[in-house]
Amino acid sequence: MICSTNLLPIKLIPLEGKKPLLPPTSDKKPSNSTDIRWLKVQEFLRSVSLAPNSRKLYERELRRFLAWSELGYHELRTRHLAHYKEYLTEEVSTDKGRPLAKSSINAALGALKSFFHWLRDTYPDIIEVNPMARVKFEKLPLPGAQDLAPSEVEQIRTALNNLGETKLRDTALVHILCHGLRASEVASLNVGNYNGKLLYIKALIFAQKSLIFRTVMQLFSL
Repeated sequence: MICSTNLLPIKLIPLEGKKPLLPPTSDKKPSNSTDIRWLKVQEFLRSVSLAPNSRKLYERELRRFLAWSELGYHELRTRHLAHYKEYLTEEVSTDKGRPLAKSSINAALGALKSFFHWLRDTYPDIIEVNPMARVKFEKLPLPGAQDLAPSEVEQIRTALNNLGETKLRDTALVHILCHGLRASEVASLNVGNYNGKLLYIKALIFAQKSLIFRTVMQLFSL
């Protein structure tokens, strides 16, 4: 085959208004780099001593918060956390479609408060004030009293007769507990609180911020 050497030189002519061809790219968006905020959460979880269940709860709630907010830690204010509390109350539901219980909301807020407390102490250059400090927790109803059945009380009274050196003391304590005193009040009792007729219980009155004595009962059976 004979090739001619009288070929005209090749001239490249640019096409106006056309972009040069680029290597093909994937239609999928590139994965986001690790959220630097989450790195602080991981450091927090490594730094504190938590039971396994508490660690899972903290991790779950902190993940939920970071998914809700895109703000950096230094940008967060109390109003943002108050809005997050509203989000938990009004928009988040359980697997069964029910609103979160107040105890669950408090657990979430507690995890955030602990984390921001640690962050403020460890990295004061990031946040100077805990943004959760002024966010109020949900008020929970007081649990109902778990009173002993009359038969159980009678068993305790019967058992007192089998005691030795502590019989008198324990009998007195059982009589006192039957009047519905707080555990702290009973634990603070001493022999000097009983004058032979009246028993005086120390009670802290927070309104007056002073320690006073109040008479709560008269024990004729002691």
